Amino acid sequence: MTSRTNTELDAAGWKGRFLAQHEVLEAAAFLEDPGSKAKELEYEGKVFSIDHKGRKWYPAFQLRDGLPRPVIQSLIACFKGHLGERFEGWDLALFLCQPSGYLRNVSPADLLDKDGSDEKISIAANAYFGIGSDV
Repeated sequence: MTSRTNTELDAAGWKGRFLAQHEVLEAAAFLEDPGSKAKELEYEGKVFSIDHKGRKWYPAFQLRDGLPRPVIQSLIACFKGHLGERFEGWDLALFLCQPSGYLRNVSPADLLDKDGSDEKISIAANAYFGIGSDV
């Protein structure tokens, strides 16, 4: 029997909560198109995926009116800039779904449809890494 650390158990717990609380789509359904360009959009840094049980899933909140939200591309660039090769979609999913003191204890994902929120979310992302307000 293998043992799991508290960190692994915590990660499994929040990932499960994320999947239970947020709509996620497989690549084929991501853009409501069986020939989805999800992988192409991910390669271009416009959307991100999360791996779960050997499959790629795309959080649906990345889209607005069927198109990738520009703030997501900025966030991906920010996270990749700070984490480099260590970047995983789960890193960004965690940031987007946990309350931020920079956003009055609201999660960035809950602000995605609010006017003027993109800049605030970008500032919160930089604060997440302990730096100034430029993405």
